[in-house]
Amino acid sequence: MKKSTIILLSIQGILILVAILVLQKPGEKSVTKTGTSMFSIDSAAVSKVQIQSLNSKIVLEKQGAEWFVVDPIKYRADQSAVARLIQQMKNVVSKGIVSDKAEKHGIFRVDSTGLRVTLWQKENEVADCIIGKMAQTYTESFVRKGTGNEVYIAEGIMEYQVPRDVKSWRDRTIASAIRENIKSVTYQYGDTLFTLSFQDSVWMVGNSRAQESVVQSVLGALTNVQADDFVDTIATFPKPTAMVSYTGLQLQFAFDKAQKKYFVRTMQSPQIFVVEQWRADQILKRKKDFLAK
Repeated sequence: MKKSTIILLSIQGILILVAILVLQKPGEKSVTKTGTSMFSIDSAAVSKVQIQSLNSKIVLEKQGAEWFVVDPIKYRADQSAVARLIQQMKNVVSKGIVSDKAEKHGIFRVDSTGLRVTLWQKENEVADCIIGKMAQTYTESFVRKGTGNEVYIAEGIMEYQVPRDVKSWRDRTIASAIRENIKSVTYQYGDTLFTLSFQDSVWMVGNSRAQESVVQSVLGALTNVQADDFVDTIATFPKPTAMVSYTGLQLQFAFDKAQKKYFVRTMQSPQIFVVEQWRADQILKRKKDFLAK
């Protein structure tokens, strides 16, 4: 091999080594992957969850068979969101320790700037960790148990997967119904009233046959009406611009021209919801929209 080739290969090797050292994030080092579960959690027995960051604290408690947000507000929780977080905590696996020095916690963001998640089973704390920044792999993150100095590189949960805002933990369901039970839907826009009804295996609007595709789209939307946000400060509900009644439920819609969104409520709850216009449009149809072409 020529001397010049050997020199070039040597330089290339040195450059690769330098690149690795430069790209290595401050305070990080390689670890021996062990794949050890960090927590022993019985998902069904978890009774309380706390999510705490620098500027917020959210507490969820299981009451009977259901989860509720109890702090900073009191409201039924998104059941699937809570179950997902518990499962993620159960699946947190340590790949090794990257540091055991308290002064390095800030480097990995497992100090007060991290996201702390704590789980209880009755009065017993079964998991407590601070989730820090994402690791180099982008599928792992740095995690510290709440009472220790050791910083682990772990997989199974990422900081961005755990919402810090209480809105994300609230149940967004406005109304739900079994699709097969919806046999008629009554619309009221001011003084204009019409009914969509199922008659002799055919959907009719008044005395005219309705478009099946439009009907099925509306029925799908009515089976699970979801909110985009919550309003807890309006004293009185604005004058409704539309009302939709079905299966004993009544949805009242009030259009906010400034935000181009709808305020929505049901007669079953005092809670006022916010619904984006595109979502409301899936439900709010005029009689002409149903008429078969």
